[in-house]
Amino acid sequence: MKRDIPTPRFGTGNEPAAFLPPPPSRAKRNRNWEASQRSGDFVQVSYRHLPRDLRDAVTDIAQTRCVTSDEVARAFLEFALQAYQDGRLTLMPKLKTGRLTLFGENDQ
Repeated sequence: MKRDIPTPRFGTGNEPAAFLPPPPSRAKRNRNWEASQRSGDFVQVSYRHLPRDLRDAVTDIAQTRCVTSDEVARAFLEFALQAYQDGRLTLMPKLKTGRLTLFGENDQ
């Protein structure tokens, strides 16, 4: 005697797997340090592609003043921002390979 076996229907959204939540993540990461860096009014930032001589100059100034490089960089940024807002510093972007830049081909 031959029995008819029903063909399973997949992809209808009625399968039990469609109602199961995804498995919990196995990653056990401690994000306390990241959370502490984001708190308050201060944000930790990093700027890439700075020429080595520029970094060295900021480090030298910091060492002669007995402060950190971060404080020297902040002082320069605050000064430059105020000069820009007062109109004493102008920025003229140039087109370079499909994007704008403040530095020309010969600049680093």
